[in-house]
Amino acid sequence: MKSSIFNVKNQKIAKSVTLLQQSFAQQINLKYCGQICTIYDGKLISYSQLQKIINFIQSKSNKKVKNFTQIYLGSRDGLSAYAYWNKVNNKSDLIIIFKSKSGNIFGGFSPCKWQYYQGYVQDNTLSSFLFSQTHDQIYPLKEANKAQAIYSNQSYGAYFWRWQRYMY
Repeated sequence: MKSSIFNVKNQKIAKSVTLLQQSFAQQINLKYCGQICTIYDGKLISYSQLQKIINFIQSKSNKKVKNFTQIYLGSRDGLSAYAYWNKVNNKSDLIIIFKSKSGNIFGGFSPCKWQYYQGYVQDNTLSSFLFSQTHDQIYPLKEANKAQAIYSNQSYGAYFWRWQRYMY
């Protein structure tokens, strides 16, 4: 009897926390990002930057982001093209985050499928983008660059081909 009361109490608390999160997101004009924001550890990018990224993805793709799973971490999996492609090959809808030696945090998103042998990949949806947490900016893919949204090659890691000027 005690454990069922405890479970009901925990469910009510969890529901209250979820409602508070939704309310807060609405107050600051963000779409609610559910469990994604509660499971992200916040070590590389801030929660507010993550929410901004998720909102941008949702607005460009007209799809709701349902889960967020870390599939590659350079310090854990190795900083090599082989290690990178071993984790991301044939995957799509990836958010890629970098931290430079000087402490700048930036990255990109593309709905395109990353394949190590593919070359240039076109994004007809124009939902690919780069971002800089350091400069609090999002740089959307432009129509003129959609044919070369990303560049996939087994010799490189993540490469947003025609966008490299934004990375510096």
